[in-house]
Amino acid sequence: MKNLIKNGIKSLTTLIISGMFSLAILSLFVLVYEHIGVFAPNPSGATDYKWAPHQLMTTMTEGFAWMQFDENGFNNPNNSLNKGVDILFMGNSHIEGTHIAKSENAAAQLRNYLPDLSVYNIGISSHTIYKNVRNLENAVAEYEPSKYVIIQTSTCELSDSLIEEALRGYSSEKNTFYSGFPLYIRKYCPAVKSIYRNIQLWQNAENESETPKNETVTLSREALDLFLKKVKTDCDNCTPIIVFSPNITLNENGTLDISRNGVEMFDAACKENGILFVDLSNDFEQIYNNNKILPYGFANTGVGSGHLNKYGCKLMAERLAEAIKEDQK
Repeated sequence: MKNLIKNGIKSLTTLIISGMFSLAILSLFVLVYEHIGVFAPNPSGATDYKWAPHQLMTTMTEGFAWMQFDENGFNNPNNSLNKGVDILFMGNSHIEGTHIAKSENAAAQLRNYLPDLSVYNIGISSHTIYKNVRNLENAVAEYEPSKYVIIQTSTCELSDSLIEEALRGYSSEKNTFYSGFPLYIRKYCPAVKSIYRNIQLWQNAENESETPKNETVTLSREALDLFLKKVKTDCDNCTPIIVFSPNITLNENGTLDISRNGVEMFDAACKENGILFVDLSNDFEQIYNNNKILPYGFANTGVGSGHLNKYGCKLMAERLAEAIKEDQK
């Protein structure tokens, strides 16, 4: 009996040590290949959440990037706020820019085109135009931009119901990953974090688009005007800019389809509410037709799919710089 217990303990100990060693090896691999880190709550309310200060991130599953976030948990050079903020840049993961080099994201390239203006990027994953407009007042109060606030959107086909949520300061999405034992494990064991993240992606696959796939989209001009009036009011003395980076589809025959649903009404409403509107549809089409370059996708992903690449970010920065220079004349 004693030998049986002794052998059992020995086997269990060997199993535990082997498991821990395997997890450590896998974590080292993840650190190089895809280390995402964990979100933390944002007390200012400028965004729903942010990264931990100076969080390291590596990405090789979509694009190639190795970077460190700034002292506030956003993708900027350290100490960017020391000079104040002239332009506040808000958006989703396209603006966050974690799939390309730190110098190639849209905010970084905009700094190159406007060297006399300071640009601060608070783009963060899953922050649709609804979330950014809901948080806009807090963001302006926190960073006090002196000239412009840029909000990126991937759609102009908005939803009355989601606009209503944003205007009420409400979000139906619940964030439950900030505290507790699971957070500690995910924070300090990259392999577990990677597994957890992929499970989340599978579970939320139907909620990735800005407009729910099973919802009939209805957008009234009245609701859109209320939404954009909030943008104009919350920007205080700054000029608001909304930049539209449309989704694209590359067809089997080599032609490119660009989703422009709702653009005409959105453009007209922006003009009436004193908001600059930058539409990248023609730019995306021209760079493909002239140079066969797509604004989305990477060498290690599907063609023309996924996040903005360096070419798409460069086009966005160019057009935004042109719009700002024209506005300042």
